Amino acid sequence: MESEAKAMRKIKWGVMGTAFICERSTFPGMLQAENCEMYAIAGRNMEKAERFKETYGFQKAYGSYEKLLADPKVEAVYIPLPNTMHYEWTIRALKSGKHVLCEKPLAPTEAQAEESKPEEPRKDFGFVAVSIGQGMNDIFRELGVDYLIEGGQTMNPSTEDMLNAIEQVNAETVFILPNNKNIILAATQAQSLVEDKNVVIIPTTTVPQGISAIIGFDPEADAEENEDNMKDIIECVKTGEVTYAVRDTSINGITIKVDDIMGIDDDGIKKVGQDVEKVTLELLEEMVDEDSELISIYYGEDTTKEQAEALLEKVEETYGDCDVQLEYGGQPIYYFLLSVE
Repeated sequence: MESEAKAMRKIKWGVMGTAFICERSTFPGMLQAENCEMYAIAGRNMEKAERFKETYGFQKAYGSYEKLLADPKVEAVYIPLPNTMHYEWTIRALKSGKHVLCEKPLAPTEAQAEESKPEEPRKDFGFVAVSIGQGMNDIFRELGVDYLIEGGQTMNPSTEDMLNAIEQVNAETVFILPNNKNIILAATQAQSLVEDKNVVIIPTTTVPQGISAIIGFDPEADAEENEDNMKDIIECVKTGEVTYAVRDTSINGITIKVDDIMGIDDDGIKKVGQDVEKVTLELLEEMVDEDSELISIYYGEDTTKEQAEALLEKVEETYGDCDVQLEYGGQPIYYFLLSVE
C-alpha cells in the first residue's frame, strides 16, 4: 500500500485568493496530502501572491483570477474568496474545465447552488415512459428507462409533463413510450417544442407494448434503426386487460352489469363474467394463435400472488408450446394485464 501511495499522481491545484483561512486551515492539509501539488496562487495583489508563492512553494503566482483559470496545467481550484464571490467564480472555474473546492456557502440561493453543479456529458439515448403501478415502474427502471411519468385511466399526462420529462433526460435522443393512445397527442405536441434534443415517439398504446419495445432496443444501432425496429415489435404485441365494470351498460350486443369482470383486447370487450380467472383464460383463448410464442402476465394490486400463480399454472398447462412469464405489475383497476407475442 505504501508503494501505491508514493506512485499516486499529484493533482495540480490553483488557489484563488490569499485569505487568512488559507494559511490557518487549508494549506497545512494540502501540504500534507500526498496527491496534492500546490501549483498556482492568484490574488488581487500581485506582491501578496508572490509572497504566498515563496512561502508555500507554489510554482506560479498570478495577479488575477482569470489568468489562473486560463492556465491549462491547473486541474483543480480552491476558492476561499468572500462569500458574495463564491457563486461567480465557481461557475467560471467549472466552465474553464476545473474541479472546484469552494468554501461555504457555495451560493446565496438554492437555485444558484443547483446551477453550480457541473453538467454531465449527454449519453446517446434515453427513455421516458408512462407507467402505472409500482411493479410496472420497477420493470421499466430495470430495463433502462430514465424517467417515468405516472399515468392511468384518469391521469393522462399533459404536454408540460412530457416537456419536463424530456428535459430531465440527459441524452441526445430521447425515446418516448406513451403506453396509452390518449397520451400520444401530448407526446407529439411536446416533441414539436423541443429544439435541443432528438425526440422520437414510439406509438405504444399499452404498457406491455412499451415493455416489449424497450426490450427490443439495440444500443449499438442508431436512432432511426431503433425507431423502425421498435415500431415493428409493437405491431406484433397483442394486449389484454381484465378489469371490472363500474356501471350497467351494453356494448356491441354484450350486456354488462356493475362489478362484472370484463376481458378486453385490442379490439374491445370480448368476455364478461363473474370469475376473474375464468374470464382471463377465456380472453387468452381469443388472443393466442398458432404463431404465438410468448405470453406475459402482469398481476395488479388487487390480485394476490397465490391467485396469479394459480392462473400461471393453468396457462402453462393450456399453452405448452408458448413461453409463459408472470410478473408483478401492481397496476390499479386491472386484475391482469396480458400480452401475447
